[in-house]
Amino acid sequence: MASLTVVSGKTRVYEKCTVPEYNLDLTVGCPLILTGGRCLYCYGKLYNKPRKQGRVKIKDVTVRFLKQLNDIEPVYKNRLYIRIGKFTEPGHKMSEKQLLVVLHLLQTRGIRPIITTKLLKFSRNIAKIVKKLHGTIQFSFGYNELEPGAVNYGMSNKERLQHAKRYLAFGINVVFRIAIDVTQGKSHLDRYMKYILKIYPKRVLLTPLRFQNKDILNNLNFKINLNNYKWFRGYYRPNFIHGDYKNLPTCGDLSDGTEFCAKCLVDLAEDGGDK
Repeated sequence: MASLTVVSGKTRVYEKCTVPEYNLDLTVGCPLILTGGRCLYCYGKLYNKPRKQGRVKIKDVTVRFLKQLNDIEPVYKNRLYIRIGKFTEPGHKMSEKQLLVVLHLLQTRGIRPIITTKLLKFSRNIAKIVKKLHGTIQFSFGYNELEPGAVNYGMSNKERLQHAKRYLAFGINVVFRIAIDVTQGKSHLDRYMKYILKIYPKRVLLTPLRFQNKDILNNLNFKINLNNYKWFRGYYRPNFIHGDYKNLPTCGDLSDGTEFCAKCLVDLAEDGGDK
């Protein structure tokens, strides 16, 4: 039986990364492998693999997990936070019931969720709990050709944006996390990413792409110039930040060991910002 487990976040490693201190994945193996494959720049492939190829299992609520929730301590402005979706996608329909179970457990303890997702469709039940807890939903956006599982699931950038806007209209603090090739200009982005950057600039987090090897980029219409990348800590990572983006909030490891964190914009709604 695979148990739900709370794991430490980057705060223990990188002082600048304020939240989340705690992370939680709902499945063993990412559900995206069931619908066409993980994202080609997947950050969690090395850390969360199913024992059998193509097999994904839901993690169970255990006594140990409940104790872990009770032991969570405040990490930012004396508040309790936990991110759901560190290495695997939490918004797939196969884990929807478990997501609701976890949210109800967080509600009994006053823990604020930060849900990072590509697949989460609008759900009034989920929205009600997240809003009551003053939680955050981070919708990840990227290049369709690099995200076959999400696109085959029916959640390309176009569809994600529609669901994100519905959560936003419901009163949820929505953050747009855009995985981009920061070494190229804005013309490299699709229309939906450009729309987000224009309409919701204060809600944007940028995550630079990184790749485990060069082979995964072969035979793609989507071209990345790996001359702008260097091998660092297990990945090809961009060796500079493109000037077009330097004034925006950034989040991610940018190859020189520097960590940039915009605190996941968790206080945006409370600060009165609507964009």
